[in-house]
Amino acid sequence: MAASRPGNIGPTMSGRLRAGSLVVIVVCLAACSTSSPRPQGLLQGTFQERGGAKTDLARLYLTVAPFTGGGSSHTIHLANDASFSIKLPIGTYSIDGEFLGGPGGPASEACGRASDPPSTFEVRANATTHFDYVCTPTRQPAP
Repeated sequence: MAASRPGNIGPTMSGRLRAGSLVVIVVCLAACSTSSPRPQGLLQGTFQERGGAKTDLARLYLTVAPFTGGGSSHTIHLANDASFSIKLPIGTYSIDGEFLGGPGGPASEACGRASDPPSTFEVRANATTHFDYVCTPTRQPAP
């Protein structure tokens, strides 16, 4: 075995350092590539039409979109009693609705953005946010 000079690492020590460094790199890469899911909360509420009228809920299309910070929109599906429940990533959202029309059927109607109640809400981690969406339908012009 060759004698090592001061300041040089012998071949056995050098191999151990390389193997140890490789293990550290692999562990760091595995830890960095594992992403934890974004915290979520639950949105629950009801859909109401201003004046208490009951309309054809099958025509209703409700969407929730991030109010700030980007992200994806989500479609809300209503139960028969006009209630809804959906899990969402934490953040501030807006909600909007439209009654879809069709050829030979009723015209499309948008839900106006009434200031009472506000159309934005905040979803917090591991919490339930209650929001009742009130719609004031306004007939859309024909295309």
